[in-house]
Amino acid sequence: MDRKPGNSLKMARLEDEMGIKATYFFRTIPHTFKPEIIKEIADLGHEIEYHYENLTTCGGDLRLSIDNFRLNLEKLRKLYPVKTICMHGSPLSKYDNRLMWDKYDYRDYGIIGEPYFDVDFSEVLYLTDTGRRWDGDEVSVRDKVLKTEIRDQRSGI
Repeated sequence: MDRKPGNSLKMARLEDEMGIKATYFFRTIPHTFKPEIIKEIADLGHEIEYHYENLTTCGGDLRLSIDNFRLNLEKLRKLYPVKTICMHGSPLSKYDNRLMWDKYDYRDYGIIGEPYFDVDFSEVLYLTDTGRRWDGDEVSVRDKVLKTEIRDQRSGI
């Protein structure tokens, strides 16, 4: 989760009590990467996935970014068999973390999907909590979804 993994655990427990299973995307930066919390959420039956921001944390260096992505993915996979990823918008950074995939392919790392590339948002309602608000897409730098025809052109489909 973005900033407060303890809040994620509270939500996961509540969802579990209600019979709801959810997916939690975790960042791997020190103040949010809490293995004991991630493990407890997974033990409740929730899915754990990777909220990556490697291009940002590596200062835009693609080679360092992909190495860092692999290391962080391995760290998370010690706790849960991560299969999907989703970029962190990193609004204070000049780097768009999705640009890693212009050079590399996340599928090479056993990843089956990245919503910004693999979901048709013309058929799925997308809500973001960017800026700590549910209508944050109006003020977001990157946390926006592409319409299908634009996404298809970018991915070469």
